[in-house]
Amino acid sequence: MIGFNRYCRKDVLLILQINDRWKDICREKLAEKERQKQEDLKRQSERENFSPRKRLRAKFARKMKRSDSEDESSRKVRVIERMKFALKREDSEEEISEAEKQRIMKEASASFDYNLYMIAKKELLATESSEEMNAVSEEAPGRKQWIQFGSQFLLALYPSPYPKRIAQSPNVYICRFCLTAMANSTMYQIHMVFFCAFCHV
Repeated sequence: MIGFNRYCRKDVLLILQINDRWKDICREKLAEKERQKQEDLKRQSERENFSPRKRLRAKFARKMKRSDSEDESSRKVRVIERMKFALKREDSEEEISEAEKQRIMKEASASFDYNLYMIAKKELLATESSEEMNAVSEEAPGRKQWIQFGSQFLLALYPSPYPKRIAQSPNVYICRFCLTAMANSTMYQIHMVFFCAFCHV
């Protein structure tokens, strides 16, 4: 019986040590998951919100320690007060510059997403500048433009999207088969007879 108790105690001690080690491992895993969750929230907020105001709201919402004894309204009041103080302080500082936004975006997102954003931004700037260069001036309010499409005449309600030489003429002639636009009726008739690949009747 004495030998049995000695072995049982060793087994119990071994089981307790294993149990303690298992608890430590579980605590470490939970702490790691919590850290990972906070990092994911931080990355997500940086990706979604570039305005300092939104970042401060997210930051203070995460930092608030919530206890079960506090009621919901007092917690909300505290969060709002902290946010107001932070927003007043933030209003005195300057807004984030474009370079700072790009740096944050480069750190927070994948390189593919960042490159895609930069390419889209360059294309947008290029199209905006080309649209400004090709913009047709607004027509005089009393001037009307007619469009002849086949045998029908239509009144144009909006400025013509065609090149300047065609857009400035009072009538635009459009071939009903190949949709080619012309500025005068003579060119339109020549096109119908000789140049259009489709049959004009």
